[in-house]
Amino acid sequence: MLKVRDIHTYIAESHILQGVSLEIPKGKLVALLGRNGVGKTTLISSIIGFRSIRTGSILLEGTEIGAFPAHRIVRLGIGLVPQGRRVFSSLSVKENLDVPYRCPPRGGNDFTTERAFQIFPNLMARKDHRGGHLSGGEQQMLATGRGLVSRPKLLLMDEPSEGLAPLLVRKLAENIGGFKEQGLTILLVEQKLSLALEVADYVYIMSKGKIVYSGKPEDLAGNEEVKRRHLGI
Repeated sequence: MLKVRDIHTYIAESHILQGVSLEIPKGKLVALLGRNGVGKTTLISSIIGFRSIRTGSILLEGTEIGAFPAHRIVRLGIGLVPQGRRVFSSLSVKENLDVPYRCPPRGGNDFTTERAFQIFPNLMARKDHRGGHLSGGEQQMLATGRGLVSRPKLLLMDEPSEGLAPLLVRKLAENIGGFKEQGLTILLVEQKLSLALEVADYVYIMSKGKIVYSGKPEDLAGNEEVKRRHLGI
């Protein structure tokens, strides 16, 4: 589905991504782990087109998208659940979900606003409430629902468990597992190792702008040295 090849991304003169390469097979969930500030969100921003890459390539189903603007990348089928949720605070829950659904279908899945309400019944109960009046957990549900309703082929999820209570993290893991079972391809950026290991088919670890580990989740689970060195566990 997606191939990232030796990309270098700068913010001003700071060299953030220093030759990052990874692959996300169709229908699989790949987790990207790492401490704060190592470049994970910059990678997400580079894939979705918010940050321009200086060198390297990003291929979506064989099409080079590394120089495309964000709106074109979204139209090709990449959806985003951003870090910090970033819901439209002045719009109602339903209006937040209707914004991406009004856009042309991407061909990735058949998620609708009504289906988002089925997945997140809390949102249905508050469909007329403004996004800015929701709790943190409800805003995360709304951000996830909005990403799904864009009907992507590939969904980028940037720290979706951030700030959530343990019970909500457990529910989030169940939902993500369900999305994967339905064939959605996902890149999950996470700091909660237990969540990532539970849902991922493959994991990468980033440190100081580089990929320093890749492997199956069960292999990482038993590698105490890698967890200690790169994740502080």
